[in-house]
Amino acid sequence: MEHINAIKDLTSKFDEIPQDLHKGEKFAQIYATHRPTYPQEIYEKILAYHSEIPQNKRLLAVDVGCETGQSTRPLTKYFQQVIGSDVSEDQLSIIPRNAPNLDYKVAYAEDLNFLGDKTVDMVTVATALHWMDYKKFFSEARRVLKPDGTLAVYSMFHENFEHPEVRAYIAQLQSTIFSGYLTTRFRMILEKFQSLEFPFKDIRRHDDIIKTGELTLDGIVGYLASFHYTKLFADDNPDRDILAEMKQSLQEIFQKSNHHLTEPVKVKVNWYYFVILCRN
Repeated sequence: MEHINAIKDLTSKFDEIPQDLHKGEKFAQIYATHRPTYPQEIYEKILAYHSEIPQNKRLLAVDVGCETGQSTRPLTKYFQQVIGSDVSEDQLSIIPRNAPNLDYKVAYAEDLNFLGDKTVDMVTVATALHWMDYKKFFSEARRVLKPDGTLAVYSMFHENFEHPEVRAYIAQLQSTIFSGYLTTRFRMILEKFQSLEFPFKDIRRHDDIIKTGELTLDGIVGYLASFHYTKLFADDNPDRDILAEMKQSLQEIFQKSNHHLTEPVKVKVNWYYFVILCRN
């Protein structure tokens, strides 16, 4: 994990979260198309933990900071009703409305005023806690959760491309042109929230859950475009087509590569996730 440690040491232009970070229909579409979904193992661990308490029901789950719904839609298989909430109307607007037990709300994580006290069986937060005022959010989660209800925090925190030149190129991007755009909040994920105090009971952690897949050249570019640092750089440099630059660089890498790659080029990648579970 030398690459993760190197990112942690970089300075950032953004100590505070830019207000327009998750705005824009284009970014929302990129996020919906290219962000990997969450592995089934995560939901199995969450549900097993939740079911340890006999009185825990599966009536209502609320996915806070749901973005484009990658973490929300899977919950509909397990709960009678699911609500996804996010501050970005652009993100919520492109989510398919094809599940009868699924609803979405525009709301700040720190003010879940559409929910009554002790009405929620489970609150989930997927790759979003680092953008929140977590102390205020924890207070809201404790308010809305039923006694012994579950808070599940999970996130992707690292990826590993099996193609060494691609891996080196991404590390170079993050340490050079993107270095000032890696917000300090992002580094909380790299540390897997080890420094946060969760004001709940029976806290358990599961690290290094792995999902394996393949990405084409366009898939790699789209995946990189889904990160906040790429968007911040693009917003800050409107005359520079960073996505086209990344695609050109990757094409050159593949052309020079010693690896026997067939068309269309597909590169294996492992995504690493962690889960934090606790009870109200």
